[in-house]
Amino acid sequence: MKTDHDIEQQLQHCRVHADPDTRQRLRDQLYQQWQQHDRHQGHSHSPWLIRLTIAALILLVVSLSLHLLERNTPLGYALDQTATAVQDIQHFHFHSRTQAGDIDREAWIQYDPKGQLSKIRVNFYQRRIVAVWQGGVTQYWLKDSNDLAIFRDQHYTDKMLYFAYRYDPKQAMGYLRGLEAAGDVHLVYHDRETDLDPITFSVFYEPNTYVLDQPKPTMQERFTVDPQSKWVNQVDVLTWDQAQDDYAHQYTWEYIDYNQPMSAEHFDLLNEVPSDCVLLNTADLELGLQQETLTDQEAASNLVHRFLEAWQKGDLTTALNYGAYLLPQHKQWFEVTLAQYALTDILSISPPQAAEPPQPGFTLDCLVACAHGGPAQTRACTFHVREYAPGQWMISPGFLFRAP
Repeated sequence: MKTDHDIEQQLQHCRVHADPDTRQRLRDQLYQQWQQHDRHQGHSHSPWLIRLTIAALILLVVSLSLHLLERNTPLGYALDQTATAVQDIQHFHFHSRTQAGDIDREAWIQYDPKGQLSKIRVNFYQRRIVAVWQGGVTQYWLKDSNDLAIFRDQHYTDKMLYFAYRYDPKQAMGYLRGLEAAGDVHLVYHDRETDLDPITFSVFYEPNTYVLDQPKPTMQERFTVDPQSKWVNQVDVLTWDQAQDDYAHQYTWEYIDYNQPMSAEHFDLLNEVPSDCVLLNTADLELGLQQETLTDQEAASNLVHRFLEAWQKGDLTTALNYGAYLLPQHKQWFEVTLAQYALTDILSISPPQAAEPPQPGFTLDCLVACAHGGPAQTRACTFHVREYAPGQWMISPGFLFRAP
């Protein structure tokens, strides 16, 4: 109908952004107003009367919008109230539950008396891995291989802190406010029947913007907040299902304890791993290349040159120490690769190129002559290098030789 088209045009003209239910209520109210005008004035709309009607419709939209704002708690209010409610809490404990009802991850976060984030522990039950972060050092226990790696890796630190920013209530509220202000997420506050009902709001993320290093579809996080304490009770995580043309529930973070202290031993896996666990501690080793006064590109280029030169000379220990062997399997990979190939000549090394997002650092394409159980042949190889700790550049494992 033309009237419906006109009403929709006015909603668009007024730039009404609302959820479907609210938008339909506005449309119904506008339709009633339009019908009243037709009954009193007939169907002949002079230009000045149309302008007057539009003005009335705009006033109606504004009044309805104000009514809705008065009736519901504003979005910023819930976030601010939660941030205030947890500002003095030093300990958080929560776990994620899958659709099948299994607990697949459990996390503990601790703050120091000055309110600074100091310790994070995450148990990955399905992967049988435990990660503990403290002061830039990560303890990483791989239960299946009975290995414990202790290392400094800024990229992994970023991942642990990013996890805290998103799901630690003390960090998450401010983090969400910042994302919303920057236009990086869209927040929708859901209606409540009474003040005793839980506060709920959804955060909508664009694809590939909420997990480091992995492509992901559009996601929604649905927060449920206790109306009295303003503490977060749970966060439901949903991702867009293209086949279903709707969001599909993935898992739920459930908040178990607030401000229940944990022992220091809980954040030190050396007290927990079996006595026969294989330990690899590189946290205090000077691996890689120290950047000092070099630019990032110069550090990346110098690192690859020195690595290949040491390899060519047969100094495999020095070559190994330019590699990022933070986990035992990484060290084994470097040792096997360096021993299997005899590097006889370095033919070319390309200028550093920014790594493909979301990977940090640079890639460098190289041509070398090397022997692998036979005569030396020309081979191509691409190295990925990055800053593993401030000013400390290393070569990532996994590079492969190929025909040029």
